[in-house]
Amino acid sequence: MNKLIIYGSLLSRSSMQKTLGDRAKTIHFKPVIIKEYKRIYNVFIPSYKCKNAAANIVKIKSPNNYFLNAVMIEINDNELQLLNKREEIYTLKKVDSYDFITGKYLGVALTYLVEPHSIHFKNYIHPRLLDVFLAQSGAYQLSPQFGYIFDKTTFNCYDNLFLL
Repeated sequence: MNKLIIYGSLLSRSSMQKTLGDRAKTIHFKPVIIKEYKRIYNVFIPSYKCKNAAANIVKIKSPNNYFLNAVMIEINDNELQLLNKREEIYTLKKVDSYDFITGKYLGVALTYLVEPHSIHFKNYIHPRLLDVFLAQSGAYQLSPQFGYIFDKTTFNCYDNLFLL
């Protein structure tokens, strides 16, 4: 089994179901924290085929102590390949994960991210609001606290909180 951390539209089981079918209904969602990363919604990635930007996480080492909440899932190799195809613009990387409630270190897991050199900040790029809605509603379905932290750790490229 593969441990994978998801943080965007895949937080919505209905969105995940488009890729994994009915299996998405039974996958256990373990709320986690990823430290030193920032969720940003309106960055431009030249390789992205859509005119709007989706969620991205970027490694940030700064005194601001950035973090974001996400969900860890366990999936088999075939499911990982299906998700890799869906998330083809991203790089699969290992990150440290921490329990959302206790802060206890949970170990290393895979996640999708964009290498910082691949990102361009442009003021005319708008996020795909459907992706933001799917992610935000999925976060609140986990718990009000998880949704609240999602809102507090979701930014645009100008370092402003991004809220619907």
